[in-house]
Amino acid sequence: MPLTEMNLLLAAGLSPMEVIQAGTRNAALVCGQAGQLGTLEPGKLADVIVVGGDPLSDLQAMETVVAVIKAGEVAYSED
Repeated sequence: MPLTEMNLLLAAGLSPMEVIQAGTRNAALVCGQAGQLGTLEPGKLADVIVVGGDPLSDLQAMETVVAVIKAGEVAYSED
């Protein structure tokens, strides 16, 4: 996880939700890929991380990845 960058955005005044959106939805938009990536919607490609905690109340929860789902398959799991 790019936690250093995420913490800098948080320190600059963005909310945890805005930090997450900057690295997902907004990044896809800037790269011209918003039609395929950046948000979880039917028909879009989706790789998902599951973290240990609520990153909206504590962004440091992003440090603890407990599962990764890539192309609909569990690619990593703590278990």
